[in-house]
Amino acid sequence: MYIRNFIFACIIILPISFEGITQSDSYNFAKLSTYNGLSHNQVNTILRDTDGFMWFGTMSGLNRYDGYTFKTFYKKNNDTHSLTDNYILKLFELPNKKIWVSTNSYRPCIYDSNTERFDTDWQHYLTTLGLPSGWIINIIKGHDKRYWFLFNTDLYLYEGINKTRLFKHKPNAAWRIAFLEETSDKKLWLIYANGFLQLYDIQTDKIVFSSDALQQIGNEDINYQFIIDTEQNLWIWSFLHGVYLFHPSNQSITHIHESSNIVRLTTNKVTHVVEDNRGVIWVATDQGGITLIHKNNKFKTSYLFNNPKDAKSISQNVIYSMYKDSYGILWIGTHKQGVNYLNNNIIQFERYTNHNANGNSLQYDDVNDFAEDKWGNLWIATNGGGLIYFDRKKNTFKQYLHKPNDKNSLSNNVVVSLCIDHEGILWIGSYFGGLSKFDGRQFTHYKHQHNNPHSLVNDNVWKIYEDAQNRLWIGTLGGGLDRFERATNQFHHVKQIISNYISTIIQDKDGNIWTGAENGITILKKTGEVLAFQHTNEPGSLSHTNVTCLLRDTHNNIWVGTRDGLNLFREKSKDFLTFSTADGLPDNLILNILEDNYGTFWLDTPNGVCNLIPSKQSGTFSFTVRNYDENNNLQSINFNDHAALKTKAGALVFGGPFGFNIINPQT
Repeated sequence: MYIRNFIFACIIILPISFEGITQSDSYNFAKLSTYNGLSHNQVNTILRDTDGFMWFGTMSGLNRYDGYTFKTFYKKNNDTHSLTDNYILKLFELPNKKIWVSTNSYRPCIYDSNTERFDTDWQHYLTTLGLPSGWIINIIKGHDKRYWFLFNTDLYLYEGINKTRLFKHKPNAAWRIAFLEETSDKKLWLIYANGFLQLYDIQTDKIVFSSDALQQIGNEDINYQFIIDTEQNLWIWSFLHGVYLFHPSNQSITHIHESSNIVRLTTNKVTHVVEDNRGVIWVATDQGGITLIHKNNKFKTSYLFNNPKDAKSISQNVIYSMYKDSYGILWIGTHKQGVNYLNNNIIQFERYTNHNANGNSLQYDDVNDFAEDKWGNLWIATNGGGLIYFDRKKNTFKQYLHKPNDKNSLSNNVVVSLCIDHEGILWIGSYFGGLSKFDGRQFTHYKHQHNNPHSLVNDNVWKIYEDAQNRLWIGTLGGGLDRFERATNQFHHVKQIISNYISTIIQDKDGNIWTGAENGITILKKTGEVLAFQHTNEPGSLSHTNVTCLLRDTHNNIWVGTRDGLNLFREKSKDFLTFSTADGLPDNLILNILEDNYGTFWLDTPNGVCNLIPSKQSGTFSFTVRNYDENNNLQSINFNDHAALKTKAGALVFGGPFGFNIINPQT
């Protein structure tokens, strides 16, 4: 069974003057542009119709998107059933699966989904609904098949054929209604151009609430708009004036702008506001990207900006349109970079990576290994950026680098392996920098000495492992295996293994030491006996001789990852059961294996991460595979050898060339 789970999220880069999204709060946007078939990259308006199609009105053409391809509609000079103008300004849903299309030439038209044609006689169309002929400002779809038609002077309610009535409750006939929105309990909020607010009860045909709170502080004749959030508060905005948060319960109003104190916008040029399914308010701006107001988290504010180095960030900081569809997917139309969309309903993983403009981010992206201290913080080995300490509570990173003239510094900036022993000492293996230990204050270095047989056998330390007896095993890439005696500071070379290129080390339930290498597996038994497994053409052999990783699971089974498949060791028959892409794995190269607290297995590969969920049926072993890739906010689909760790709390950490992910299987 094959299941792929997608997510759209992004990583952002921030100007110094604004606090950024924390690295774990990632928004990974997918993109649609002229490269995908969009007619133009300036997207002025967005709508989802009753058939589920997405519509994008651009500077040059109207686009219908079915999730895979675009169909574009243009004005055709010799076709009276085509668009009246290619420059689309607004799209409004109409009764009977039709769409009102406002254009730059002030000549609207009506699209009929049944015929896929456009009716240019919009005045006649209005009369068929029982509405007067006039200039339409806005059309709001309400509940129970209600439609509100806002003309330049009047407001009409359409509830079906022969069910049209004029809204007669304006405080002053000269006042212009700027915007309106229905509530779920059959009421209608209205805002006038002068800021006056009304709440109208549709069933009783009465005004039940009025407020001049915004009128007292606002400006005259403003094209206000608003949304009603899940707490029934109003978020009111207008271009150049920021956002006003209005609480009807006490008629209080808070002005949020670029100079406000607690909550601050990047600019007052607000183009749209939506609330996502998590209760976060998205404020889109012209030139200022998007401000996120986390009203359920003490109104914490963060910002989304375009990062030219990150294809998953928003594509531009000039936002012309924003729309949340019935599935909770957010669609963002930009000035010159097409459409961005984000689906928060699907699984996303925490991602940590370097941001040049954020001094608190991970200092170096290419991650080789992890170790966890007693406080639950992480030591991170990098492939050129030294050693990094990640304080998970403070969300801060501290970097340790090699300094040529400082003996009490890291021996090499290419750190390959890490291990924290039973005393809390951090052991560090580096690429041709030997072995080091760090007690929090001082680095102590161990290197190969040609005239000392009890020195480290090779300075390329690839794996460090402490067994149940507190013995420290050192696997090197080229020199084989050492056992380090702390009491004497001596290394004892193990000569029985079949390869000098050690990739991984574990201990089984009987206390035997398993080493995986480029030429198979060696088992050092407590009795002194040595067993070896290599790939052969015989049934039950290893799927490949080159072993990348080993795992002893909670049932004491031994799992072996190789360059060509996954293997489960069968102790009774002393052979292997193998799995590959034919069984649903995303790739045959298995880089790391972890078991979560629920008895399922997580593998990273050069083609993403997968979750193996075992099930036993009729005595045979089988599993379901769930595959994850960059759409789930993975640092990339490629990962690094043995850059994986299960924390004491049960989180899974995977590292690669572009940072690392933390996966919480519980969520």
